[in-house]
Amino acid sequence: VALVNHKRRTANVSTLAATECLKLGFDAIPDSLRLKIFMNMASHFANKIERDTQLIQQLA
Repeated sequence: VALVNHKRRTANVSTLAATECLKLGFDAIPDSLRLKIFMNMASHFANKIERDTQLIQQLA
């Protein structure tokens, strides 16, 4: 979501093995890849809205 609204995001992460965390700035993402990310996010959120709508209809 931070890719869409450019706001800072934080997360708590725990791992079972040694892990390295990398940071990728929004401006460093090539336009073609950024478009694919946006399309995938739009699809994900559209599916979530559809599932949530169906759940609400079942509960009503």
